[in-house]
Amino acid sequence: MNGSLLLRIICLVGVLVSGFLYLQVKKQKLRLDENLNISRTALQEELSQSAKLKSRTLHSEESSKKLQAITEEERAKATGFKEQFDQLSQRAEAAEAAQKQLEDELQNVNAANRDLQRENNNLEASIPPQNWREQLNELQSRNLELSAENTSLRRSLSSVNQSPTLPPPVTTFESNPLPTQSVGEVVRIGPDGSFAIINYGRQHGAAEGQTLSLRRQQQQQEIALVSLTNITNDFSVAQILSATNTNGNLSVAEIQVGDTAHLE
Repeated sequence: MNGSLLLRIICLVGVLVSGFLYLQVKKQKLRLDENLNISRTALQEELSQSAKLKSRTLHSEESSKKLQAITEEERAKATGFKEQFDQLSQRAEAAEAAQKQLEDELQNVNAANRDLQRENNNLEASIPPQNWREQLNELQSRNLELSAENTSLRRSLSSVNQSPTLPPPVTTFESNPLPTQSVGEVVRIGPDGSFAIINYGRQHGAAEGQTLSLRRQQQQQEIALVSLTNITNDFSVAQILSATNTNGNLSVAEIQVGDTAHLE
């Protein structure tokens, strides 16, 4: 084989190899372009997703701020409700304490009333004839006083459990002495001026609901109108109806021991 033929073969082989390599490079370039397009498309999708995510993040932040403002507002309302609840709880505790105190006082008065009744019964059986009437009158007077205190405490206890109501208006009358005969006189004033006891009982003609006028002995002028409630054989409990003063602060305390009672 001569050298010219060998050279031709070598050139042919080189052309074939070069063509093959060119085809491989072209295929590789096509693949790279395709991968680049895919990567570019994926990058665009990622950017689009990132923009959407950023928009959602901003929307979520705004919603979070709104929810935080609503939460703060509800927390402020809850704080106000808690303060009102604490105040109501304190008032309820105070009312319960006052009710308990009134119940204890009522029990004490009832116990004292029972003790006094037993003492009254024992004294009626044991006191000598010469002074039994005086002691019996004293015990009856004390019994009426305790009964009136018991009634006042029951009214106070009822006012704690019920809504407060305004007291009825107090009427007044003009001083106008009447020439009527005295049927008795004030012998005792209840605590805090809540009532008065008059030595005018059932044996003298006293009746519940009867109205009497009270006069000051040295002045002989009407100072108050009273109504009889609890009555025994010798004594009556009198509740004030009106008085000559007009300052709006009427009480039995304005009546004095020794004031005379007269029939209306």
